[in-house]
Amino acid sequence: MKTCLTIVIAAGLLAALPATVASASTSAPISASAATGVGAGPSTTWGPMFASGRKAVTQGRLTVLSQNTSTTPTTATVQINGAITDLTKGSGCGWAIFRISFLKKDASVATKHHYRLDCTTGTPKSFSFVEKQVVLVETKVCSEIQATKPSATCLYGGSWKKLYSYLD
Repeated sequence: MKTCLTIVIAAGLLAALPATVASASTSAPISASAATGVGAGPSTTWGPMFASGRKAVTQGRLTVLSQNTSTTPTTATVQINGAITDLTKGSGCGWAIFRISFLKKDASVATKHHYRLDCTTGTPKSFSFVEKQVVLVETKVCSEIQATKPSATCLYGGSWKKLYSYLD
C-alpha cells in the first residue's frame, strides 16, 4: 500500500511540473512509448532556441540510451549533446539550462539542474552529459552575466521546452 501511495504521489509531482514547450522546436519530444529496448534508442534534435533578444542560442540532440521498464514510472538513461553560443557584444554570457526530473531509490521524484555557460561571443561551446533514472527532461536558454550558476530569474522565469517525458 505504501509503495502504491508513493507512486501516486510521484506521478502527481511530475504532473505538477511545468511542461511548456517553446515554439523554436524542430522536432517533437521523445515519449517513453517511443523509447523501448536496450542500447541506443530514439533521439530527437532540439533548437535552435534563442534567449530573449537573441543574445544566446543553443541546440543539440537527446538520445535515449536505454529504458528501465521494471520501475514504475518507467525511467530512462539519456544522453544530451549540444552547443551553447553567446551572441552578446558585451559582458553577457549564454546559458543552456536543463531541468532533469529523476526517480530516487525510494520511488520519489526529485529535480536537478544542469547548466552550461559560454562567454566567448560567437564561438559555440559544446557539451555532453548522461543522466540515469530520468522521467522528464526540459531545457531553456538565457543570457546573463558570467557567474558560477544561473540566476533565479533565469532558472525560474520564462518557459521550458520539453525534450523527453515518460508521460507522453
